[in-house]
Formats: sequence, structure tokens, C-alpha cells
Amino acid sequence: MMDIVEDRGMEIDLHRLPEMLGNIPVVPVSARKRTGLDVLMHAVVHHYEEGPQGVVVTYTPRIENKISKVETVLKAHYGKLKNLRWHAIKFLEYDEEVANDHPVDLSNIIDHNYEKEIINEKYDYIEGVIHECLVNKEQKAAMTDKIDAYLTHPFWGVPLFLGIMALVFFLTFTVGFPEGIF
Repeated sequence: MMDIVEDRGMEIDLHRLPEMLGNIPVVPVSARKRTGLDVLMHAVVHHYEEGPQGVVVTYTPRIENKISKVETVLKAHYGKLKNLRWHAIKFLEYDEEVANDHPVDLSNIIDHNYEKEIINEKYDYIEGVIHECLVNKEQKAAMTDKIDAYLTHPFWGVPLFLGIMALVFFLTFTVGFPEGIF
């Protein structure tokens, strides 16, 4: 959707973004204009052949410690289990399906559901990536902030809302049903 990014006056730092995503290739694509699709397919095949690149999102030391302990237990019980880190995180989130597929006692490690903490840390990571890689975001945000300031103003907000609703009503019944139709 690079065409939309450009239309909004923003840019994405295509050199910094792959660094922040664990060296996962980033390919600018516009499906509507059909640009970049060949490069994308090549990158997908190449990246698939390389396999996993390692840890991208790191959590707080407390959660990382729990992940490490759960990985150790899982490795002892299910030695050939792929994606130990993913499974460990799912156990911390109390994922029932993963727990049923790989029964193991983790009560001495996991004392409560860490799902909200993990989600919040993922969103913090995403915000960091956006802050590092999205350029000119502030200009677009400034425009929407100005519009919001008018539409949510304590005095002008209600008259503007009523005016917009009156315009919609007018257009619906005059343009939508011209005279002589009914």
C-alpha cells in the first residue's frame, strides 16, 4: 500500500525497517498499481529458504526469564519441538490449545496469565518501529488534530454536528428523490 503512504505525504525508511524486524526483507508494494509484486514474490521465496531469523520482539527481563524457563521444560519433554519460544509464549498466555497439545506441568514457573503484558509489550515494540521508520507522520497527524479540535469543540462541536446532519438530510431527500419520481 505504498501508494497510500505516498498520497498521505509519508515515507517509510526501507533501510531501517528490515533492521528493526530482525532482517526480514521489506518490499514496497502497491497492489492497485501492480508494482513491486515480482520483487515481493522473489523475497518471499528467498526468505522462506533461509528459515527463521531469530528473536525480533524482546520482552521485559521478567517475562524473558519466564520464557527461558518454559523453553527449558518444553525442550526436556518435547526435544524435537520446533518454535520453542512461540510455544513458551503461548503457555504464558494460557493458550488452551497449545497446553492440550503439549501437556506439561509449569505451575512452578507460571503464576498467572501474562497475555495482557505480552500484548502491551508487542504494541510498545510496534510503536517503536513506527516512530523509527515512519517519516512525516506528524504533518498528517497535525491536520487530523485540527479537524478534531473543531468537531469536538465544546461550543462549536454541536452546531457543526447538527449542520452536517442537516446537510445529509437535505441531500438525501432533495438529491436522492428529485421531484416527479413519486
